[in-house]
Amino acid sequence: MKMNKKGFTLIELLAVIVILAIIALIVTPVISNIIASAKKAANARSVEGHVKDIQIAIMTAAFDGGNLDLSSFDTTTTLSASLNVNSTDKVVCTAYTIEDGTVKSATGCTVNGSAETYSYTEANGAKAD
Repeated sequence: MKMNKKGFTLIELLAVIVILAIIALIVTPVISNIIASAKKAANARSVEGHVKDIQIAIMTAAFDGGNLDLSSFDTTTTLSASLNVNSTDKVVCTAYTIEDGTVKSATGCTVNGSAETYSYTEANGAKAD
């Protein structure tokens, strides 16, 4: 009687499963780090977009009837609530340095209420603190 050997043995299947598990254990932390760094980079870009929104709001207020005195923004100040900043913006910063209608720096910025804080400088853009 001849034996039919068309399938895999249990040992061969277990060996493949163990190899796949080892690969998954190696790859999972790498992918997690890639995702975390991508989130940080996206949040930094959101802070930069927020700063651009503020600069647009300052210029819009300056040109719309002149109801904004830009000289009041020449020192470090908390952003005035009178500026009409994009309402869908999920970035909140604690302080801004605004000179000549340009945001030079922003500190204590959070995105979507995250625990991570970011800072912005005109020269370097936004980065995690």
